[in-house]
Amino acid sequence: MVKKVVVLFLVLFTAAILLGRAENNIYITNDSYFSDDRIVVKIGNKEGFINKNGDLVGLEYDQAFRFNNGIAKVSQNGKFGYINKNGQIVIPIEYSYLGDFSEGLAPVQVNDKYGFINQSGRFIIQAKYNNAGVFQDGLAPVEVNGKWGAIDREGNLAIPFRYDNLSYFHDGYANFCSDGKYGIINNKGRVVVIPQYDSISEFNEGLAVVEDCGKFGYIDMNGKIVIPIIYESASNFIGGVAATKLNDKYGMIDKDGVQVVNHTYDLIHGVRWTSEIDMKLAVANNKWGFINKEGKEVIKLKYDFVYPYVEGLATVMLNRKWGCIDKLGNEVIPLKYDEVGYFSNGLLKVKIDKKYKFMDKKGNFLSLYFPTCKSNTGVTIVKD
Repeated sequence: MVKKVVVLFLVLFTAAILLGRAENNIYITNDSYFSDDRIVVKIGNKEGFINKNGDLVGLEYDQAFRFNNGIAKVSQNGKFGYINKNGQIVIPIEYSYLGDFSEGLAPVQVNDKYGFINQSGRFIIQAKYNNAGVFQDGLAPVEVNGKWGAIDREGNLAIPFRYDNLSYFHDGYANFCSDGKYGIINNKGRVVVIPQYDSISEFNEGLAVVEDCGKFGYIDMNGKIVIPIIYESASNFIGGVAATKLNDKYGMIDKDGVQVVNHTYDLIHGVRWTSEIDMKLAVANNKWGFINKEGKEVIKLKYDFVYPYVEGLATVMLNRKWGCIDKLGNEVIPLKYDEVGYFSNGLLKVKIDKKYKFMDKKGNFLSLYFPTCKSNTGVTIVKD
């Protein structure tokens, strides 16, 4: 009898330990990447951070966001604030809304009104607006009673409240909406493109994409149509060329509207944040690769899927195995992994042997790894 009791006790004790471990496993989400040498992790219903050495910081928040410039946004009980890399609160967790810092200021919401604080948490512009965007080019869009204008960094009204919507400023220009049509103003408030289009992109390399009745073309900074509005889709100019779609096929044009790459591709994608702006992602006959702005295949269209270049390398997939190539097409990370992300802060997340691990560009792994599990909450963290 005593033996049975002891056995039962051991079984219950072991179950309790396993249950405790299950409830306290640390997880990451599938889209988690290192930023400022830290990654967002979750334990139970709380989130925080772990660094490359496996040290945990601040596992006490309802939600945590990636670090940027040494600080990260966190939330508790529906309120937002910021912490530093040591987990110290640098902006009190007391705001209903807290935007990202831009040009040293961030929009915040207090009692249904918006204002701006600096990185010390001090109000620079008091909360008196119904909505607010971020500062760019020294101006921020703000809204009062359904109309948008813009203020400078001292809170002075720079653009009157007269628009139904107003974007942030970029290179001295912003898009606005009036009565369902879009135009452009400069940072002095002068209308340079009257509201007549269904959509307008920001200016890039002196031209902006405009949409009219489902067709796309380009205007210059004076509002003049310089490339006819005839395309089914159109991207911003990058490196002097832009990808356009015509008759359901993609090609590229220059700033004079001259076709420099025939419209024969299933997809051409030029991404501004890629590290190789002259390498355009291209797809033909379900095979992926890269072409240059003259249309020459610089990376043969032979892959089943590719991602744009990030930090000098592109993630590619062939026969369901993933790896990375450099701009010459050399396999820097062999195509042998079940899943691969993209490089962020010099680290790449890969899946191998049912584990998520992080490697550098030389193929060296961190001692930290994350065995996959079947639950919806993420993956368990383990150190070698």
